[in-house]
Amino acid sequence: MKRLLILPVLLLLFEKTNAQNGKWMYLADSRDVTLMVDTLASHIRDTGTYHGRNHVVLIWAKAINKKGDFVTSVTAQYAVDTTNKQMETLSIATYHADSLILLKPYDDLPWEDVIPRSNNAVLILFCLALHNQQLMHQFIVNGQSHDLNPPPKKKSD
Repeated sequence: MKRLLILPVLLLLFEKTNAQNGKWMYLADSRDVTLMVDTLASHIRDTGTYHGRNHVVLIWAKAINKKGDFVTSVTAQYAVDTTNKQMETLSIATYHADSLILLKPYDDLPWEDVIPRSNNAVLILFCLALHNQQLMHQFIVNGQSHDLNPPPKKKSD
């Protein structure tokens, strides 16, 4: 019963403390890509059992690619198996600036192992943190410390 009460409280905390841009909270970044997670309660679901797997979280994430002169982003829904540290892609929407380029749902893609120390490994850690208040607090503090304004546009010569 406690587990059922903790998730809504944490999600409410996300909505109140996430000062970045509404529902998206910073998770991690690499050289050119910033990873964010959708913190709205209706988009993070701990399914318990999903297609025969236990401890699966359905979650939306956004990867923002800042390489070059333009910004592209990929918003995707994943099923995250926190026990086996694997992910399955459920759907992907790719944007160039604000224009939708590709929208594709996937059926029965294979589960993929996650590379340690990658952005997806951070996403799995976030899903594990849904049941660990101390770890979740670290994600919230880390997310609030990042300014996610878009990169400045290059001036034309």
